Amino acid sequence: MKEIKIKCINKYKYQIIIYDCYGNKVFDGFTDETGTLILDVPYYGVYKILILRNKNIKVITNFYVDENQYNFFYFRVVSIKRYLHLVTFKITDEYYKGLPIKEGKITLWQKDT
Repeated sequence: MKEIKIKCINKYKYQIIIYDCYGNKVFDGFTDETGTLILDVPYYGVYKILILRNKNIKVITNFYVDENQYNFFYFRVVSIKRYLHLVTFKITDEYYKGLPIKEGKITLWQKDT
């Protein structure tokens, strides 16, 4: 067992989920209100960490625990805002002006195969 310290620079309570290199869940818990967590991991090696706040994933990254005396990991948690734009199309038939199309399919983007 190796003790590590995880610190999220933004001071909130975060959910931390850690997986080992085989995809097995090693830890699922929370930091304290300062964003700090101290825990033991079972062995040295690569781990994947997910940092969540309000069920939204904020950070997904890998980190490596080695034999050093100190294993401190600092994360800056940045909120990513996603904006959705509503787009409205009016479709009519070329030969019948003013006759709206009731059903149809529009492909705005298609992946080339």
